[in-house]
Amino acid sequence: MKPHKTEISEKPEKFTKSENKAKKQKLRNERIQATKTFYTKIISLSVLIFAIISGFWLEKTHFTQLKCLHPDLEKFFNADCCMDWKFRLSMRSDAKLMGEVEKELVGQSLVKFMLKGFYDDLRLGGGRRLPIQVFYGPSGTGKKFFSDVLKVQLVGKKEGSRNLVEVDLESDQGFGDAEIFSGITDKLTCPYRMLTIHNGQKLTLDHVKHIKNYPNSTVIVLFEENDGSMQNLLKTASASLFVDRSQDNIENQLNALTRYIRGRLYENELSPFYRDPSDIFEKIRIFPFLPLTKPDLLKILEVNGVEFREDFLDTKDRSFAKFNVLDEIEMGNKKNAK
Repeated sequence: MKPHKTEISEKPEKFTKSENKAKKQKLRNERIQATKTFYTKIISLSVLIFAIISGFWLEKTHFTQLKCLHPDLEKFFNADCCMDWKFRLSMRSDAKLMGEVEKELVGQSLVKFMLKGFYDDLRLGGGRRLPIQVFYGPSGTGKKFFSDVLKVQLVGKKEGSRNLVEVDLESDQGFGDAEIFSGITDKLTCPYRMLTIHNGQKLTLDHVKHIKNYPNSTVIVLFEENDGSMQNLLKTASASLFVDRSQDNIENQLNALTRYIRGRLYENELSPFYRDPSDIFEKIRIFPFLPLTKPDLLKILEVNGVEFREDFLDTKDRSFAKFNVLDEIEMGNKKNAK
């Protein structure tokens, strides 16, 4: 008996080949899709990195000002806010700014009276050279303290910002550490900065070229006037304003002191005040800082939590605080903090 031959149908074989082909096509499509997804991710990541780098660069070069929205953004971009002064003050009225000063600065009615002109100049903007602000008075009458108040108002902090430049003319460096370098640093430097010159009584014509490097900056000169006759004149004005703080008396005292101080500034032949041929010192605003009266001193001591001592008063005139008393109080606070 012959074995029965089983016939193998060709149909399943054709089906298997077709199935294999479909599987291969599917795998090929999956590979293509995976490749597309991979490169899409690479492109997306590259675009994101480029956008982040561009964003950082735009913030660093001050083309955009997102960092101005919040101090944390300044830290994130590692760049300080850089805006025209008029935009920095656009959201705050003079009344609000003056209120902030009133809370911090005791006495000094002449200084407070002149502040509106200072804010008005900043609000004009337009890249103009601003008048140089001269804080004129004996040592220890609050000039540095008040400059710190303005720094917080305009820059947001009183130290630790690239927009704050400190120069002490009593040091060997002078303007040395504060010079603007050429090249890429110029591009990253904000033109709207605050330049504070300590010991401004030592300013000479040689310093003018350095101040020219800050055309759109707010320049504050802390001028220490420790001449005895000038101190007596300022004491007289302070006593008059303690008795009568009317606007008429403030204006009269301010006009008289300003004329006298201008003459004092012009006496120094080496000084750039009213002698510099350029426009740098063409406009200056003089803020006379008066000696502190005893009532003003008591307010300051109360704010700082310091007990009154007789040696805080002037030995010759007990109705006034002695000069440099504010420095003494500040040093005492620093020791207590440690």
